[in-house]
Amino acid sequence: MRKFIVLGTLAVLCSVLVAGAQAGKQATVVKLKFATYVWQPTTVAANKAIVEAWNKSHPGIQVEIVPVDVNSVHDKLLTSFVGGTAADVIHDEAADIAGFTQQGYLANLTPLIPKTLRRSIPNPIWQTVNFGGKITGVPALLQTYNVFANMDIFKAAGIKAPTLA
Repeated sequence: MRKFIVLGTLAVLCSVLVAGAQAGKQATVVKLKFATYVWQPTTVAANKAIVEAWNKSHPGIQVEIVPVDVNSVHDKLLTSFVGGTAADVIHDEAADIAGFTQQGYLANLTPLIPKTLRRSIPNPIWQTVNFGGKITGVPALLQTYNVFANMDIFKAAGIKAPTLA
């Protein structure tokens, strides 16, 4: 009889421990907000697919996309920083990164960036998000603009074309 009581107690204890462990797992789900101003349908779909894949493969860390209007992204981000309601991860242009870093709103990501990622992006590009030796963003897009000019039209109009020198 004593064996049955011990075994029964152990079974109940194991059940409680398993239930507690499962409840603990559920209680420790980290929820992150990702503010992004993507607006083109294909980019919106790509971001959604990436986040869904992440959420599926990382049940303990769930990401929620927070759309931000492309026409007011700077103002919305600044307001959220000042108000203490900023998303955990933001998508923004490099021109904003310097100011937000200087104002203390962005974290130093340097120790978190894998060496393989560092090597895969040229150093001059990393410099766009490196302030005082602290990397506060990860470059995700490099955009190049080209200007073509008909020099004959400039000349005929008496306009001296700008040079790089």
